[in-house]
Amino acid sequence: MTVERPARPALATLICIFELGVVALLIASHFIVRSLRDQFNALRANNPSVHSQPFPPIHYTPLHLTSMIVSYGLALAVAITLWQMRRSAFYLLATQTTLSLITFGIGLVRTLSVALHVPHAAGINHAAIFWIARILSFLFVAFEAAMTWYVYDITKPKPEAITVPETPRRIEDPSETPNSTQSTARFYLASDDDQRKPK
Repeated sequence: MTVERPARPALATLICIFELGVVALLIASHFIVRSLRDQFNALRANNPSVHSQPFPPIHYTPLHLTSMIVSYGLALAVAITLWQMRRSAFYLLATQTTLSLITFGIGLVRTLSVALHVPHAAGINHAAIFWIARILSFLFVAFEAAMTWYVYDITKPKPEAITVPETPRRIEDPSETPNSTQSTARFYLASDDDQRKPK
């Protein structure tokens, strides 16, 4: 039995492209950050009196690495299933939104603890930078929640239409007049009365 899926709206197509773009951006950002770190370290090496310490390499913790792999996998799965207009796209996107909300909560707690202890240096307000990053993260989570609600709405099963069978109607003979119908009824009634009389 084949399940008839609804047609894919244009906004759903844009969401698929967005999810694929997020995966491509996350993969490219890893190489971009590494390239920028190498360039800054080269500049710092030319001015050892000003910059004595190079930027350290990025070390991913197992938890961070696992979350990245899960995020990549969920984004790809959402793009594929939503392209096919499957109901599972909603569950995958809801899982992705839940993980983003948990990550936002953990980052918010870390921001509150770090921003209070990091000193201001060279006119840079680290607390303001941390809060701007948290606000952007919150907007991204809200955007994901809106996408999840939209995907839920377009992939939910449609109610089946109930067909009520029509009752057969008596086809009236146009040649039959009301008077003839009444006379026929009287004839049958008179016949019944004659049969009921005692002989």
